[in-house]
Amino acid sequence: QQQQQQQGQQEQGIGKASNSNPAIDHPKINDGPLMEVLQACARWPDVSEAKEVALQTFGVLERSLSISNYHPRSYYLKLLGGESQGSADAATLELPPPMDLRLKAPSVAAHHALAHVLARACDWPAVFDVVARLEQLVERGIARPVVVSVHRGLGCAAEGIANAPSGVKAAAAVAYNTLALRQASGQPVSCAMMNIVLRGLALGGEVDACSRLFEEYKVAGLPHDFAAYNAVIESCCVAKKPQAAYGVLDYMATQNVSPGTDTYDLLLRAFVSAEDVDGALEALQRLRKDNARAKYSTVTAGLNLARRKYHDAATSAFLKELAALDAYERRQQQLEEQQEQQQQQQQQQRSVQGPIPTKLLAPTSQGIRHAFLAFRESNDVQAMWSLLEQASSMPDLDASLSRELPKFVHMTTLSAAQARRWDLVEQLQQMGAKSSELGMSHSARLVTMAAAAQDDQLLIARKMLSTLAQETTVIPKEYIRQRRKQLEQQQQQQQQGQQEQGIGKASNSNPAIDHPKINDGPLMEVLQACARWPDVSEAKEVALQTFGVLERSLSISNYHPRSYYLKLLGGESQGSADAATLELPPPMDLRLKAPSVAAHHALAHVLARACDWPAVFDVVARLEQLVERGIARPVVVSVHRGLGCAAEGIANAPSGVKAAAAVAYNTLALRQASGQPVSCAMMNIVLRGLALGGEVDACSRLFEEYKVAGLPHDFAAYNAVIESCCVAKKPQAAYGVLDYMATQNVSPGTDTYDLLLRAFVSAEDVDGALEALQRLRKDNARAKYSTVTAGLNLARRKYHDAATSAFLKELAALDAYERRQQQLEEQQEQQQQQQQQ
Repeated sequence: QQQQQQQGQQEQGIGKASNSNPAIDHPKINDGPLMEVLQACARWPDVSEAKEVALQTFGVLERSLSISNYHPRSYYLKLLGGESQGSADAATLELPPPMDLRLKAPSVAAHHALAHVLARACDWPAVFDVVARLEQLVERGIARPVVVSVHRGLGCAAEGIANAPSGVKAAAAVAYNTLALRQASGQPVSCAMMNIVLRGLALGGEVDACSRLFEEYKVAGLPHDFAAYNAVIESCCVAKKPQAAYGVLDYMATQNVSPGTDTYDLLLRAFVSAEDVDGALEALQRLRKDNARAKYSTVTAGLNLARRKYHDAATSAFLKELAALDAYERRQQQLEEQQEQQQQQQQQQRSVQGPIPTKLLAPTSQGIRHAFLAFRESNDVQAMWSLLEQASSMPDLDASLSRELPKFVHMTTLSAAQARRWDLVEQLQQMGAKSSELGMSHSARLVTMAAAAQDDQLLIARKMLSTLAQETTVIPKEYIRQRRKQLEQQQQQQQQGQQEQGIGKASNSNPAIDHPKINDGPLMEVLQACARWPDVSEAKEVALQTFGVLERSLSISNYHPRSYYLKLLGGESQGSADAATLELPPPMDLRLKAPSVAAHHALAHVLARACDWPAVFDVVARLEQLVERGIARPVVVSVHRGLGCAAEGIANAPSGVKAAAAVAYNTLALRQASGQPVSCAMMNIVLRGLALGGEVDACSRLFEEYKVAGLPHDFAAYNAVIESCCVAKKPQAAYGVLDYMATQNVSPGTDTYDLLLRAFVSAEDVDGALEALQRLRKDNARAKYSTVTAGLNLARRKYHDAATSAFLKELAALDAYERRQQQLEEQQEQQQQQQQQ
């Protein structure tokens, strides 16, 4: 019908026929929301209902992936001729597909979540069907073999047997009978399926049943893989008989099978849990004999056990194993770096190979479109760029393909940014500069800018940022409001004229003006990249430009490009020259929102690296305004939290800590002389900068200067002086500051004693750490959990019984405190829920 209408239009000379199909909107779907439903099913108490919902969810996910996008029923009804004419026939239409439409499969995580729900419902035929589908994904190379491991993703199925309401033995018998029926019907039975039953028995501690089922593998014609051996060993460990697992290891040796990491990790964890240090040492010795490894956390637990038991031989052996693991990790990291370098070299070689030969591509627009989508599916960015370059230079480009070229540019830009192909990104920018129709979209530019910043490609990010800066134009709000009223009055007059002529009903909607939105995510990536950039002066310029773009984008409700204002002022053709040069001071403060606290901290970090102290203190003053307005908490101006980066700028200044502190202090003096406020937070930056440099005397003198400046001593100031003593490795001198705090009726807090404890622990001074802990208790303060744990380890290494006992009591007190805090949070949450109800 459409072709006939177009032919009629051509005969009448109306115009060129359009080859485009009518636009039919259809939503896209990904597995994110559906995965949430599957995970909720795994937690739902009613397992039968959860099973129904999970199967329905997985079916929706399969159908949504069977075509390129997810189409609702109405899409097909429209496609078949409209709902009004053929909805009844179309709704019942059931035609078998002429080809396999499954371009993609549901994710491995979706399969695992479905298997989890089905195992809870004890639907073993369905569970094994899911396993068979996962094995097909492995055979096709879509997934790795580890996805069918019963000690990884399929462990949930084994747990279903172990936690079955009917008991582990009964559930395992039903699952095994299911496998027997499956094999009798000609369906494949694999090791992964049998391992589910075997590990289910192992998790239940059924050693004898595990051994019998282990022998059944030969009857079923299945080999024994690592997971099967590990399951039998795990059964011994769960039954608290780890010594019996050595029989399995001896049998593995007769079969020329070497135990792996998981095997010995199971054994070691079992001995450590049983507090059997001799057994753990024997397992560690066999591990070394077989050139295997255990996990880092397990070896650390074994080391702690050996220290608690004062077993010198085991302590030495576990320390050697930790050192060997560290060396192994370093070698693995070097190998990964070499592989990454090889991949980068291969990508660079592909980029030099040039465009794809034209003869390999179909000359039609449809062929180019299909080829581009195929290259995108295979993540071949170089081929996407070559094809885009050829398509944009074609003289007789199809109209429908011409409309899709900006979409191709968008997809190529995102793919190039994801693949870190910055050479292609620059070529895409040059293409956009030549033709505005092929320019990057706003969203693609933001994503590319963030990716470049993450990869420390600050020059590319700066080019993207410059474009954003050109597009941001803050025009006075009052002027825009007056101009909008004029446009609305003109529109109303036009509508009234149309109504008088009987043309139609007037529309009350404003003309649609498209404008993209911006958030501080991509801009924060640029600010963080500036903090790592070697050239501090260039980094400072980019950071200030980035913060300016962020401020302008937040000065109004949404982020508007320059074209928005040109349209609002009457169209680009009429007022573009005047609007582009419009520089009117705003009659009111347009900042409805402020950049985030993290953005202020990142800017202060960059400015401190550049030693631009006037700008640093301006940022601090802005943060204090946010605190006064209640937008941010007082902790954001703490020199031991977010503003610590500014103090580090003084400590790490190229001119030296004293010279940088002097410049910063003089800046504060000039600031106070000019009438600008000087706060404790600003003075604390200079004070802590000296403290980080270990300048105790300079810290003490500056501490006295607070009175001259009319500033009180806050906790951060006291902590900075104490920190200077700790950095200078004179923690005993810090007690003088504590005594002075007592005369001022100031109680030391968590940070104060944490600094002291860490200093004594770092100096290996167990008596000093014990004294600090005793003063901590006297003042009813607390230290951090990690610091107390480090003190406990020091006391054990030094065999100091009094300190060991004291630190153990402090850890118990911290645990009790955390439990009380958790109870209070739960009570507050319950009160909030009651108020909401």
